[in-house]
Amino acid sequence: MSVPSPVFLTVRYTSARLPGKCLRKIGGLSVLEHLIRRLQITGLTPIICTSTDLSDDIIIDEANRLQVKYFRGSLLNKIQRWSDCASKFGFSYAHILDADDPFFDTEEVIESIAQFQNLGIDLLKTSKRSDSGFASVGMSISADFLSVLAMRTKKLASSDLDVIPWALITSNLDKIRIKSDNVLINQEIELRLTLDYPEDLDLLDILAKKFGPLGKRIDIENYLVDNVELRKLNAHRTSDFLKNKSLSLEENFGITRY
Repeated sequence: MSVPSPVFLTVRYTSARLPGKCLRKIGGLSVLEHLIRRLQITGLTPIICTSTDLSDDIIIDEANRLQVKYFRGSLLNKIQRWSDCASKFGFSYAHILDADDPFFDTEEVIESIAQFQNLGIDLLKTSKRSDSGFASVGMSISADFLSVLAMRTKKLASSDLDVIPWALITSNLDKIRIKSDNVLINQEIELRLTLDYPEDLDLLDILAKKFGPLGKRIDIENYLVDNVELRKLNAHRTSDFLKNKSLSLEENFGITRY
């Protein structure tokens, strides 16, 4: 890519299940620094996308320490935050990652951006497998469509978009595709590499110490395939992870199925 693609790292300091998780250490680095190094080695441009809430001042301190650009916007409505971030920096599109996914697949992110550009669509959504906790890719989206979605969110019953109710803010007329799953390992092996619980932190720390921030996703997955006991560290939390997503949609928007 001749022009480095912007990647918005969606992050807030507060977290009910694991407070301050973005600044917890894995392999000697904060989770946020781990993500940033992983992006920079691929030639992508990280933009920390956080809120104006005072609790997120510490995120800005980390951004300044790491000499990375940042944006502060809506506390709860992250779609509005993304849209305002794209507008401020003049981006026509961005790839979006959650800052609790420190071992995202760099090759899959680049593939997503290229596919999004080639198709000329509004949004290339994260793969279903990644969204279920596999945490490998994120999504690519145009700035114009972010603006449209931000307007649509104003009609929602809640401004809390920790889990996005896509069914309520998209239509069949929107140019949306879902990225195909990039299956690196056996589909029967279930991995959750998102940081939500203390057990997740234990697993990610082990992986970070072994592979560092630049380890290839395929090597990490193969290592976990061969080490059953490591997979057991957080396996029991997967149902909690999915249940919390469903509860959020039901409580905020009346959606009864995730």
